[in-house]
Amino acid sequence: MSSPNVLYSTLLTVSATVSAVVAIFAWRRRSVPSARAIAWLMCGLCWWAATYALHWTAVYRPGPHFWVDLTYAGVVVVPTSFFVFALRFTHRDQWLTTPARYWLLVEPLLTLLLLWTDPWHGLFFAGKRLPDTSTILNGGPWFWTHIVYTYTLLLIACLLLGRFVLRKTTLFRGQATLILAAALLPWLGNVIGLTALNPLPNLDLTPIFFTLTGILLAGSLLHYRLFDLLPVARSQLFESMQAGVIVLDVQNRVVDINPAALRFLALSTAGAATAVSAATVGQPGAALLAPWDVQLPAGTQPEAQSQLVVVNGRMHLDLRVAPLTDNAGQLSGRLITLHDITDRTQLEQALRRQNEELEAFAHTVAHDLKGPLGVLLGYTEVLPDFLPADTVPSESAGIVSKIQQMGYKMNTIIDELLLLTEIQQQAVSRQSVDMAAVLAEVMPRIEPLIAARQAVIDTPASWPAVWGYAPWLEEVWTNLLDNALKYGGDPPRITLGADVQPDGMVRFFVRDNGPGIAPEAQALLFTEFTRLGQVRTAGHGLGLSIIKRIITRLDGRVGVSSTPGRGSTFYFCLPPAPPDGVAGL
Repeated sequence: MSSPNVLYSTLLTVSATVSAVVAIFAWRRRSVPSARAIAWLMCGLCWWAATYALHWTAVYRPGPHFWVDLTYAGVVVVPTSFFVFALRFTHRDQWLTTPARYWLLVEPLLTLLLLWTDPWHGLFFAGKRLPDTSTILNGGPWFWTHIVYTYTLLLIACLLLGRFVLRKTTLFRGQATLILAAALLPWLGNVIGLTALNPLPNLDLTPIFFTLTGILLAGSLLHYRLFDLLPVARSQLFESMQAGVIVLDVQNRVVDINPAALRFLALSTAGAATAVSAATVGQPGAALLAPWDVQLPAGTQPEAQSQLVVVNGRMHLDLRVAPLTDNAGQLSGRLITLHDITDRTQLEQALRRQNEELEAFAHTVAHDLKGPLGVLLGYTEVLPDFLPADTVPSESAGIVSKIQQMGYKMNTIIDELLLLTEIQQQAVSRQSVDMAAVLAEVMPRIEPLIAARQAVIDTPASWPAVWGYAPWLEEVWTNLLDNALKYGGDPPRITLGADVQPDGMVRFFVRDNGPGIAPEAQALLFTEFTRLGQVRTAGHGLGLSIIKRIITRLDGRVGVSSTPGRGSTFYFCLPPAPPDGVAGL
């Protein structure tokens, strides 16, 4: 084998080896679409360079062009793969529809078929192939069709890449230079190979220059993280973020991690430098987050999650796992963010303690007032018997009645304050509740108000059973009906009912024919000490807040729907009673 042949085969063997290494490296990142295209590009180049090297070794050559013809199995892959890479990298995935992908396979397959069967039809070489050269500079109709097709794809790919990188800011300068150089190298190789500038006579330089393209893309992969889910701007923003960020691929392996996340992890491992460092890239995310007992989504589950993580019993982190999707909407990874919420948590805990102290104080005050108030109301019952004989009966009766009314109102407020504070503290045993029996206990309590308002109340023939606590639900119905009677129409017409919601919860509602509630007021209805209205009836605003606390304790929810002028519907939802009806907390 002559010296030039040794040189040529050596260069091509090196090119094939480098292409294989880059292909493997890119394939390991195939969850990123552009990496998959680069892997196919480098596989094509590896085959091209390897078979071309065998042509120059002359170890086994059944025919003068046997190995050159085989190179085309890789040649036809290169322009198509490079074109697909350009589309993926420039975020034009919508061009790669299923029909478009099949059309991209037509020309390469047809070229191979016509090339390998050329002796029968002459459409590719047309008898213009020289027996003593490995390069093909002229041919038949399909040869030129293939040339035009190949250069058209390469030209479009280069234009797309050039347009894409020129629109980027200075943050992308290094990456833009590498990508533009990678795109232009094959053109440079063609110019050199087709002119007197070629230092290697008869050698097609295209696979070598395309291999250099692969090396530059690999350089982007290593240095600029070309295929990562994060942009080049990470060095400006990602590294300086106060929030911790961890990027995972679809297999929940760590793709990237910023210093803040490393700092949080180091605190969880007693500052062990070997436990958490930049070397965590590539490790399973579950192993990295093991100190926090974080459960990552399995498989391709796309749902977002939020968890509270406590570090060393002091630092509180809000950990969120959100899906990352590509332009086609497919899951391409996950983003974990870590926010230090220690200050907020401490404030919330302090506020919770203050609320507990206030509730305890309110309970104590209400309890201490109830005894003296009961004595006061008792005296008002016997007060008329001790009035002087010359007192005007009508005046004395009016004064005593007013004192009694205010006393009973104060007693109601005290009872509700006691109930409001006891709801949070009292442990109850939930069981299946017969709502008809509950309402049977409620109606006598509001009968005087029903008669005074001449109200009409419609109730269903039957009620669904729910999981709750009957004494508390009596208070819920009492407060809802009391509000409907006070704020309903004149006279009030009230409809009670129940239905099953899509989530399986049972909704109970009270619908009135009152003036309705403005949208801006509806959000305040279930807040302590907020009244339904300032015009119709004065109140102390505890009833609806009691309802909310009770239903929340029973794992339900409350709400209201109202349109001004068309009445209001207050409702609460509770879980249905389980089939066995076994009591539980």
